[in-house]
Amino acid sequence: MILGIDGGATATKAVLLDIAGRTQFEFKTAPSNAVLQSDDEILLVLKEIQEAISNLHLADNVEVVSLCLAGVVNERLEAKIRTVATFVWPRTKIFVSHDLMSGLYAGSVNGQGIVAISGTGASVFGRNSKTELRGGGWGHILGDGGSGYHIAHMGLRSITAQYDRDGKLSGMAKKILKATGVKTLEELSAYVSRTEKNKIAELSKFVFEAAAKGDAAAKNIIFIAASGLASNVANIARRLRLKKVPVIVTGGTFDKQEIFLRQFTKRLRRELPWAKPQHAESSGAIGAARWGLEKLRSKQPSTEKKKKEISLHELEQKVGLSSIATEERNPRTTLLSELQSSEAVDLYLSEEAQVLPAIAKRNAEIARSVELVYAGLKVGGRLIYVGAGTSGRLGVLDASECPPTFRSPPGQVQALMAGGPTAFLKAVEGAEDDELAAEKAVMELKLTKADTVCGMTASGRTPFVLAALRKAKKLGAKTILQSSNPRLLENRKTEFDVEVHFNTGPEVLSGSTRLKSGTATKIFLNMLSTLSMVKLGKVKSNFMVDLNPSNEKLKMRAIKIFQELTGSTKESAFSALEQAGWHLRQALERHG
Repeated sequence: MILGIDGGATATKAVLLDIAGRTQFEFKTAPSNAVLQSDDEILLVLKEIQEAISNLHLADNVEVVSLCLAGVVNERLEAKIRTVATFVWPRTKIFVSHDLMSGLYAGSVNGQGIVAISGTGASVFGRNSKTELRGGGWGHILGDGGSGYHIAHMGLRSITAQYDRDGKLSGMAKKILKATGVKTLEELSAYVSRTEKNKIAELSKFVFEAAAKGDAAAKNIIFIAASGLASNVANIARRLRLKKVPVIVTGGTFDKQEIFLRQFTKRLRRELPWAKPQHAESSGAIGAARWGLEKLRSKQPSTEKKKKEISLHELEQKVGLSSIATEERNPRTTLLSELQSSEAVDLYLSEEAQVLPAIAKRNAEIARSVELVYAGLKVGGRLIYVGAGTSGRLGVLDASECPPTFRSPPGQVQALMAGGPTAFLKAVEGAEDDELAAEKAVMELKLTKADTVCGMTASGRTPFVLAALRKAKKLGAKTILQSSNPRLLENRKTEFDVEVHFNTGPEVLSGSTRLKSGTATKIFLNMLSTLSMVKLGKVKSNFMVDLNPSNEKLKMRAIKIFQELTGSTKESAFSALEQAGWHLRQALERHG
């Protein structure tokens, strides 16, 4: 099944379609605008949708999630929403676009044509077989011409101008004052400055009511809004050279105000005589699902490429086990298979005891790594781990622990693993050698100079990891390479911003880098994330003051931390945390 989600400033709608296009589930919940809502708010909306699907025992059938949210105006926001969605659907294919895309597909099955949205906001989107363009949609501050907000705002300016001229409140003014619960225009001014965009947009209905009663100012406002939106549609059609394609209208203003649609149509046909604006026959959520289905089909390979066989010589040249320290046979453990259990434990621990001294010798490089990550995180960057096998799994583990431990936003610390989410539980053949997959995964992150990519590979030579780091470096991100193979630097210069190569020696079990090498990687990642978060102020003394008390045990831990840092009683700590919504750091700041 495919889950289509259409989100905006007013609400989020979801629909689950089966392979035949039949609706199996519909759901409506809170807004999910990529700009107006925080990552956490959007995450809660997506979790609510997933929970509703789970209650119907349909969750296991979802193969694709197609998200079309208002506010996704660039690739950075697209990547952000994909990251948030991955927390809810970690093993599911996820596509992300804007609500204009879902609006277009709601009325045009092949996704070609023009869609004009007028709801809380407004914008226009056009698409032909090769190109897509958008117009308007610059937000309520810069424009959103033809939106409910735009109409309401012009109405508010109109009633104040009329009052300045006549010294009297118009009928429209009196209704708006009553609806907002204020008594004067001075109070209305204060109300408008502190009220959310969608609440202001709701006041547009009073402009339409006034226009229906013949109010000249209100009728002119509607003319201006509809004309501006129609002009945007005409401009997009001309730039894309579109003729006789569907022109879809959607959004609350078009749906509820017939006078607006009539004025829009009249104005548009002056510029595009062929245009016949029409409402979409399907919902935006179904449009999102249709778009996702087309994306899925376009990504399916047409033919299976035959894997190129590699010769023994090529294999030796490419891998070169003799140059990898972790592949050596350990002379101290040659009798491992013959030892009693207690003797084997002693031997194992004696080998593990070598890990901490090896890490301590790399203090300077570790410290530079921490500073590099912190410098990026403090200006909004991300820490991205890249690994294959054990190293990849350790990266996923550390990244997943950051939100509950430090209340870090979704996506601030994340992990790329060779083979994707499936490889976390089951090995994926050839994944660690797939350099193209690594480059593609890094490209989809839309990296910036504030981001840091940390690659972990015991040998220091895993193709997936090195390809990811090199691509990240080309894109301007900071790069860290961590390995357990100090021999790497014997025949090459440092390639990345920081390189940390631990000399952990040969493994207890020859070549099994999940052992000492894995221990070293786990400790390194612990230090990297923890010490960076300490520098970000998420720790006071040695307490996790930004932990997320998501269960009863963690709530008791939060109470204990509050007591320790403030000297409060258990009851006072409980009360303070409840008042702060169990946000420990806020509770401490309020306490002073």
